[in-house]
Formats: sequence, C-alpha cells, structure tokens
Amino acid sequence: MNFKFMNGHAFYGVLLFLKSAMRILIFFCCTISFAFASNKGFSQNAEITIQKNQTLSIKEIYKLINKQTNYKFIYRHDLIKDAPKVALKKGVMKVNDLLDKCLLPNKLTYEFTANETVIVKRQPTLPAGPETTQGKRQIRVTGTITDEKGGVLPGATVFEKGTKNGTQADLAGKFSISVSKPDAVLVFSFLGFVSQEVNLNNRTTLAIVLLTDAGKLDEVVVIGYGSQSKVKVTGSIASLKADAIKDVPFTDVAQALAGKLAGVQVTQNTGAPGSAPNISIRGVATLTAGTDPLIVLDGLPLSEDVSIQSINPTDIASVEVLKDAASAAIYGSRASNGVILITTKKGVQGKTKFTYNGSYGIQNVAKKLDLLDGYELAQLLKEARDKVYLRTVPGASANDSNEIREGNTSNTEVLIPNYILPYLDGQKGLINTDWQDAIFRSAPIQSHEINASGGNENTTFFVSANFFDQGGIVVGSDFKRYSARVNLKTKFSDKLTFGINLTPSISKQNKIVEGWEDSPVSMGINSHPFFPVYNPDGSYSISEQIKQAALYGLPDAENVVAVSDITTDTREDSRLLGGAFLEYEIIEGLTAKTYFGGYTISSRSNYFRPSYLGIYRAAAPTVAQGRSSTFRINNWVSENTLNYKKRFNDKHNLEVLLGYSIQKENIEKNGISGQGYPNDEVETLNAATIINSAESSITEWALISYLGRVQYDYENKYLLSAAIRRDGSSRFGNNTQFGIFPSVSVGWRVDQEDFFPKSDAFSSLKFRGSWGVTGNNQIADFGSLALLGSANYTFNGSIANGLRPGTSPNSDLSWEESTTTNLGLDASFFKNKLSVSIDAYRTNTDGLLLNVPVPGYSGFESSLQNIGKIRNQGIESSMTYQTKVGQLQISSTANISFNRNKTISLGPGQTRIISGMNITEVGKPVGAHYGYKIIGIYETQQEVVNFPRFGGEANIGEYIFADLNNDGIISSDDRTSLGTYWPDYTWGFSSTLKYKYFDFNFSLQGVQGVTVRDRMVGTVLYDHQPWGNHTKDYYENAWRSLENPGKYAAPGSRSNILHRESNLFVDDASYLRVRNITLGVTLDKKLIKKLFLDNIRIYATAKNPFTFTSFRGYNPEQSGGNPLQPGVTLGNFPLERSVVLGVNVNF
Repeated sequence: MNFKFMNGHAFYGVLLFLKSAMRILIFFCCTISFAFASNKGFSQNAEITIQKNQTLSIKEIYKLINKQTNYKFIYRHDLIKDAPKVALKKGVMKVNDLLDKCLLPNKLTYEFTANETVIVKRQPTLPAGPETTQGKRQIRVTGTITDEKGGVLPGATVFEKGTKNGTQADLAGKFSISVSKPDAVLVFSFLGFVSQEVNLNNRTTLAIVLLTDAGKLDEVVVIGYGSQSKVKVTGSIASLKADAIKDVPFTDVAQALAGKLAGVQVTQNTGAPGSAPNISIRGVATLTAGTDPLIVLDGLPLSEDVSIQSINPTDIASVEVLKDAASAAIYGSRASNGVILITTKKGVQGKTKFTYNGSYGIQNVAKKLDLLDGYELAQLLKEARDKVYLRTVPGASANDSNEIREGNTSNTEVLIPNYILPYLDGQKGLINTDWQDAIFRSAPIQSHEINASGGNENTTFFVSANFFDQGGIVVGSDFKRYSARVNLKTKFSDKLTFGINLTPSISKQNKIVEGWEDSPVSMGINSHPFFPVYNPDGSYSISEQIKQAALYGLPDAENVVAVSDITTDTREDSRLLGGAFLEYEIIEGLTAKTYFGGYTISSRSNYFRPSYLGIYRAAAPTVAQGRSSTFRINNWVSENTLNYKKRFNDKHNLEVLLGYSIQKENIEKNGISGQGYPNDEVETLNAATIINSAESSITEWALISYLGRVQYDYENKYLLSAAIRRDGSSRFGNNTQFGIFPSVSVGWRVDQEDFFPKSDAFSSLKFRGSWGVTGNNQIADFGSLALLGSANYTFNGSIANGLRPGTSPNSDLSWEESTTTNLGLDASFFKNKLSVSIDAYRTNTDGLLLNVPVPGYSGFESSLQNIGKIRNQGIESSMTYQTKVGQLQISSTANISFNRNKTISLGPGQTRIISGMNITEVGKPVGAHYGYKIIGIYETQQEVVNFPRFGGEANIGEYIFADLNNDGIISSDDRTSLGTYWPDYTWGFSSTLKYKYFDFNFSLQGVQGVTVRDRMVGTVLYDHQPWGNHTKDYYENAWRSLENPGKYAAPGSRSNILHRESNLFVDDASYLRVRNITLGVTLDKKLIKKLFLDNIRIYATAKNPFTFTSFRGYNPEQSGGNPLQPGVTLGNFPLERSVVLGVNVNF
C-alpha cells in the first residue's frame, strides 16, 4: 500500500487542519445549540466526584459535598436521624442531582443561598388535589430494581409521576410505595442508568430492570498515583473497563486488549499455551533497549522480566493505557514505551455476593498449509533431481539409474531416492503421512473461577480463586495456572484507612521448541510423507527419515511427534505479588499515604532428551542430554505520597501530589547441563556422568524517585496539569544516574462555556494539548561498567584462570529520552450516544543506545553510548456509539491508528545499520527488510545473456535479480529495502447487541501494510531445490517452459540461495481477524428463583474463527522482537481456533 504520511512539514499541516476543524466544530455547535441555552445557576451544577461505589448516610453526603465545593448545610438533626443510607455509584454527579437523590425520597427539600449555604427543610404539605395522594385510597406496590445483568440497585429512586410521593430501594434492591390509583405511573431512576416510566395497569408487584446510560455516568479513569474524572483528563489515555470484556473468556489480559484501544497494538505471534502476546504503544521508540511498556498492577510497578500471565482476566476492573508523555511522565525513566495501569476488582459495600465463571472448549489449529502428499512430492523430487543431473552431466538421460548417476557424478542431489519409486509408479495404499495432522491435535481448554465480594461501611473485600488449563494444539504442549486474589480495605477510623492486596499463583508448562531443530513446526514441514509416525505395533517409528533421506542429501529430521511427546521440557513458576497501604487524612483535603509492595517469583525449568531419540542429522541411539535451570526475582517498592485537594470560591479546583519512591530488584540465575546418562530411566542431572556446563549469576538494580503533580481547573472548564519526576537509576553511569522528566498539559471544555450551550445534537466538546519527557531504562543492569569475563592463559606450562574486561566502561551512559507533543479533542453527540476522540502526536527519542566503534588502543572494539535519534508520529481516533431501539441495546466501539517511524540519525558518520536481513537507514523506518529484488525468470538464452548474473552463471528457469547499482553483476551491493514490519495503520471494531434475554458480541482486529519474512517460506516451502515438503502453490506454479511458465523458479534450478533474501519471500502480512464471536442467553429470573440464584448466563464463544490474509505462513501476526530485526519468524507455534461453552452464575 502506497501511503505518504506526514513527510516534511505535513505534520504541521495536520495541526493546522485540526485547528481549522476545531473552529468549525465550535461554530457548528454554537449554531445548532443556541436555542437550547440553559439558565441554571452554576452553584447547583457543581460536579461531585464519587471515587468508588459506596453507601453513605445523608450526613456523610453533606460532608462529601462540603469537601469538594465548600457548601455549608443548615438543617435540623431530627430531619435526617432515621433516614436510610444512600447507595452511590462511582462517577460524577451534579450537586442538585445528588441532593435530589438523598433528600426527596425522605420528604425533604432544599434551597441554595447567596453565601454558599444550603438550607435543608421538610417538604411543605400540599393541599389535596390532582398532584397529591391525600384523601385517596392508598394502593401498596412492591418490587425489585436491578440492572440488565441482574445486579441489585440499592438506593434507586421511585416516584409517583405528577406527585411528590417517592421512596428508595433498600440494600437488596427492593422497594415499597403506596400510590393513589391503580393506573399510576411510577418513575424509576438511578445514577448512570436510563430512567424508566412504568404504568401500573392494576399491577402491585413489579420487577424493574434499568439499563446503563453511558451519557449520564461520567467515567472515572485511573491515572498514575490517583484517579480523575474523564472529562478533566488532558492527556491521551485509553481505557478499557471490565464490562467491555466480561462476556468473553480471555486467556490473558493482553488478548483482551487486542483491537480494542487506539494506538495499542497487541500481537500474538505464538499460540504456545502460557505465552504472552507482545504489546506495542505508538510504535517503536528504541533500537537496542527494551520495547516493553511499563505494567503497573494495583499501584505496583512490574519490571520487564515479569509476565502478566499470572493475572486472572476476570479479576480486572479496568485497564488504562497512558500513551502520551504528559500522562506517563509521572513514571519518568520507565515510561517511553507507554504505561499500562491494571486495576483489579474491589469489594462493594453490601451483602456478600458470589460469582462463578466456568468454561470449557476445544481448540484446533487456526490454519494448515496446503502441502504436497507423498505422490506429489515424489514427482517434484524426481523432476528437480533430473534437472540437476542433466545440468551437471551434459548428454545424460533422465532415465539413467542411480548406479549410472553415481558413476557420472559424486553429487548426491542427482540421485532418485529408492523409497519414492513406488510412489512414482503410482502404487496404491502406500504410507502417506500428513505430518501436520500428526503434529496438530484437538486440545481442551477450560477455566473455572469463583469470587466473593461484599462488606460493610468500614470494611470491604474481594476474593477469588481460579484454575485455568489449556492443552496445546501441538503434541506435547500444555499450560496450567492456579491463581487467587485477596483485596481488602478497611477503615480504622474516619481518618485512617488500611488496604492490602495479594495475588499468589502457580503455573506449570510443558513446552515445545520454537525455531529450527526439534521444532515440530519447522521439522514437521521438513518431514516427508513417505515415513510413518508409528510402527505396526503402535510404537513410534524412530529415525527412519534420518537413516534413509540422509543418503540422498535430504532433510534428516527425527520423528517430530516422538520428539515432542517423549522429550521432557517443563517449566514451573511460583509467584506472589502484593502490596499494602495506610492512608491518613491529616486535615480536611490533605491525605498522607504510605505503600509497600513487591513480588517474588521462582521458576524452575527441566529438560531431558533420551538416547533412543535421534537428533537433527544423527540417527538414534544418541547421547542423552539433560539440563536444569532456576530463576528467582525478588522485588520490593516503598512509596510515600501526600495529596492535597481543595475547592476555592466555588470556581477553583486544585489537587497537588508529592511523592517519594524507592524500588529494588534482585535476580538470581543458575543453570547446569549434562550428558552421559547410564540409562534413560533417571532424568535428573545427578545421573549425568559428564557436566557440559554450569553457570550462576546474580544481578540487581535500584531506582529512587521524587515526584510531583499539580492539577487545576477553573469552573470545570479550563484545565491544567503539570508533573515532574526525578529518577536515579543504578543502571546508568556515575555522571548521569539522575534524570528529570517534566510534563504539562492543558484542556478546554468548550461545552461548558455560556456561548456554547449543550443540545441534543452536540453534547460535549473538549480540546487537549500536552508536552512531556519520558525515559527508557530497559538496558543491562551494569551496562555502564567494565565487566570482567574469564580469560584463561598459560603460565609455566599450565592453564591458569584469568579475568579481563569484556565491556567498555561509560560513566556518561544514560537513558534514552523521548519528548512527546500531543494534540487531541473529545466530542460527543446526540445526548452522548456517540463519542469521538482524535489525537495527533509526535515523539522524538534522543540518546539512542548504540555500540559505537572505538580506537583499538582502548582495548575494546566498541562502546555503548547515547547517540542517535528516531521519530514516531501519527494520528489515532476512537469512536463509541450506544443506543437503544425498543428492547434492543447496541454498543459499538471502533478505532484506527496511523503511526510512522523514521530514523533521524545514528552514530558519527554512520548512515545505516545492517542486521541480518534487515536494515536501519537514516531517513527511513527502523529495521526494514533488506535483500535482493527478483524481477522475473530467465525464459530464453537471450535473457540469460542480456541480464546481469550472480557469480557470472545463470540458466533458463532461474530467478532474474535486479542490478540496482548497474555494475553488470549481481552482488551484495544490489540489496535494497523490501518493505517494513511497521504497519500503515491498525484498526479494531467491536460491538455488543442485547435483546431481552439474549446478548451477541463480536470483535475484529485489522493490520494493514505490514510485511513479514517467514524463513520457512523461502528456505523450505518454496525452495526450487526441493528438500523438505513443499506447498501446492509452488508445485503448480513453478516455471517449466515457455509453454508452461510460472512465477517460481523451475524445480532443480541452480541454487544460489539469494532468493531466500529476496522480495519474493517477504510477505504482505496484512490481515483482518475476527477475534471473538459470542452468543449468550440470561435465564429468566422466575426460572432460577427457586434455586436461590440471582443470575445465570450461558454462552458460546468462537475464538479466532476467521482470518483473512495473503500471508503464506501459519500466522501473519509476528511481534517486532529486536527493533533492528523485526518481522522475522521461524518455526513459531501456530494460533489456535476454539469453540468454548461457558456459564456465569451470580448468587
């Protein structure tokens, strides 16, 4: 796809375009909305932020309002003495709405005075009339109020329409109200839900279900070291709530994010059970340092060595992704790759509620390659070997026997394997193994979780336990995880709060090799269908292909099913993550918090390959091999913060954060390998008679930080946020261990202006702008020091142990530094049914860590230095639409992201870095594919003469390579860029539809303009020197003659292997993947009432059911890996396609 984007001054052109668009939007909004201007006073419209779901007394609500607005309340104590508590949901409410909710059901009213005083008094008794129930027979109506998921709504209000008669639901969601007539209309309402009017029609018992109203519930998002109302966010933050993922069974957190958030690319490059997808935020911001975003779990920063696989996805309450520097700079030197904040579920005040989530499904490989069977492969081998023979021995005949061929040449590639002769003769009933069917299998996947939450006004809790079991679709692989969670929060007093969270987990994994040797994927493709998996007695057929194929120069691969099934390759991990805090309100508005958290992770891996298995290029028996390794991480963090929050003069809102943090990590590794086992029965290393290697290492790092942030807004419409962090890291040089990371952002809520009143068509508009600096500290722990390595030497005729510096010291080594500018807007339309966010950004990363050549007299060849610069810039947009048509609810989200990266500079005098088959050049994207360009196939001898040739030799039927430097020969100087791994754009779409008891949702993920080099494609599947198995595409489309042309070189063409590095085998890996399709049904409450259950939902999910791509390998999703060598894959575990049945039960 050719797409020019932001070259030269185009980025500034985009900014000018956005500026013009903003002016047009303001004018449009004012024009269509002027008639709907509101005359409400500001006092009653002040917004109150409710930080969490809670149940408060009216007095506590007064205190909450006073803390955020300075309003004072005058009331008689007896008026509220017996009033029930009010259930509040997390969000933002206007003062008058909050007062209506807590006072009107208790027959109370209020009025605002000019001096910020609210007078609360009893509602006046109205004379009997059409709007009262006085003097009329009272009809008692009872019922329950729940949400669409069956959850009760304590505190929901019930009013008789046209009267002042009202009440509230109790903690169980039940209500009772006396009305004046049998056809009265009741109005039901609750914060964050659509109000509902119900005509009684002589009914006295009701079951009311309120539907979520996203437009009325102002979302609170988690930010670094706190939370904030979404309408006041001035940075670029993408958020995913539990409700968006709760109805689909995800195996891990990262999969739940795939295709859901703009600017966040999730790449699942392997389907191995227990593997974690790669997450990239706004492109790649480094060349040699780490690329992982910082993960913060419930306030605990995790190092890059920690996988989030141990986190149960159903425990998650929200995921926030901090994309721009202004949002992420509060995490300083670790935030250049973005920050992901994961918040787990907390307890909710009220009766203890239990939830069971269970699922079971079957997985199969998502894609199989269309390979040749035994008869087809025999024909291809014969054709290719005849061509080699006739080219090697001029005048020979294709009918010559192997004996004649051996007499004419020593080249074994001209021999016809004797075991394919029956296939050439067309004999029926021969062995015809489909090795893909043998390797891949149907595998079960299941998950079972139970959780409980509840509490009282002082203590809340959430506890869960989960078992997850995923069989691998490749023989010999599986993964099991046992995890639990405890989240507890308690108030010791009105001022002192304590909280703790713990997450223990144990996982067990049976692994298979990914890569080349022993990889069932790679070796399965190299396995010929002429050989069986099993002997007639059911035992494995061992080393048959090695013994026979090796005689003819063909792949001598062992039976990959036997290797995967018999070889022991296990890993067991034990993890404990957690933290605890104490929070104390010193004075009103000033809170001190101390937090201590950490994690310990222990891992053990064991490997044993018995002697009765052959190895690549060696038949059994072989030397048994074993190895064992351990890995342990201990990490702790201590943080102390002060937070001050104050509202002044009913117009100024100020929040100040100050903090100090220290974190330290220690890693220990041990490994040992051996051989010479006396037998294959004892696999532990104590049985090995020869120790091949033994190693042990200890490394550690520490980080000390000082941080601060100021957030201010004027009248809730002019927004300002500024943050700064000073980090000191042990990973960097003595002269540069400390760095400062500032940021600032502003926002303007245009819809709050008097000249821009809201309307049904245009609900809200906000402009945002930010600037900030972040760092990347993901380098080796002692990268700035001269590390000693072994250097044995001869002394007095004996070998003596010695040491020498192995790395060059650099006391000025520092972090890579990224500076980001971000402009954005948020708008909503049609009573908040449609919301849109657009961001444009530019990130310059300076001080890239590169190994620079140094003079030989220094004793080193290179030195790691901060030098070089790259740039990422782009535009991203997201859209959410929610509506209701009758009883049909529709909720859809869409996002699209464009990002371009460019290398600005490298080392002194350096214009490019060639790394394998990738190149990084100044002025071009990072890590582009690099190689030769095929422009056709020699079809006549005249073309052979006219076109340049590699090594001065070429033949008809071979590839023609472009002579890009026009020197008349094909050499390494003719290599060129062949495309980039980084996509033109990524996009996602997901939608949920609910109708009565049924729900249906699906999600799509798309990537466009990405290229990937699958080494199996060029090395084996399309090699014109047939070796392993081949695709039918090659078999049917190889060039044979002028009358039978093709797009691939003729079988048996001269092999110069340049084609393996050519554009022909760099695939367009663009794809559209249907991630999930789910259909669910919630049982009628009347059916489950006798079972004492609140809710039962049954569902079926199809995962990865469809993928649309032209990629020729198993899986177009491949992670960047090394930024200098992205998009290169070999023998990766394919993705699975699964169908899962599940149930959600609440009681």
